[in-house]
Amino acid sequence: MSYGFYGAINTSTGKVAWKIPTLTTAPDSGMAAAGDLVFFGDSVGLFYAASAATGEILWVFDAATIPNTGGATASPAIYEINGVEYVVYGFGGNPQGSFTLGDAVIAFALPSATAAAAAKAK
Repeated sequence: MSYGFYGAINTSTGKVAWKIPTLTTAPDSGMAAAGDLVFFGDSVGLFYAASAATGEILWVFDAATIPNTGGATASPAIYEINGVEYVVYGFGGNPQGSFTLGDAVIAFALPSATAAAAAKAK
């Protein structure tokens, strides 16, 4: 089984700013979002949100919780509707070994800046 790192390079210095080891498989493409978040997934169906500044994992979604859904199939996409930012990601491949893609496309809503500030204040 392959594995790797997901990380960030400081473009001013050319040095590695942070890296996250992925022990399941090599990570798939990622995407940065407002609020200094980075999203990426792996082929076993784990989808991560990390701090763009530090690389700290802030949230993990396991696609195995959705029937017939497997690993990540593409890069995340980000869009906004009425001030709410969404991250959408495709998960495909049946966990029983099928290579059928496109079993699920899931959108995750990011909390608004107001909601995030209120949650932090608690």
